[in-house]
Amino acid sequence: MRKKVTQTISTKVSKTILLINLCLITIGIKAQSPVYSFSQNSGTYAAITGGTVYSSGASMDDATFAFALPFTFTFNTTPYTTGYASENGYISFGNT
Repeated sequence: MRKKVTQTISTKVSKTILLINLCLITIGIKAQSPVYSFSQNSGTYAAITGGTVYSSGASMDDATFAFALPFTFTFNTTPYTTGYASENGYISFGNT
C-alpha cells in the first residue's frame, strides 16, 4: 500500500514540475519580432500621373493584361519578351 502511495505522489510531483516548466518556458515567447521597428514619416500624397491605365472600376476582377518587357528574359531556356499581370497581383511570363 505504501509503495502505491509513493508512486502516486511521485507521479503528481513530476506532472507538477512539468507544468511549471512549461509555464516558465512560455513566458519568454513573444509573437512580435524585436528586429523590426516602426517609424512614422509625415509627407504629402502625390497621385500617380501618366502611364497606361489597363482597367478601372469595381467590376474588373481576375483580368490579365500583357506588357512588353524591356529586354528578353530567359527562364528555363525559354526566352520571353512579354509579361502578363493580373489585377490580383499574379505575374507570369507565359500565356497561362
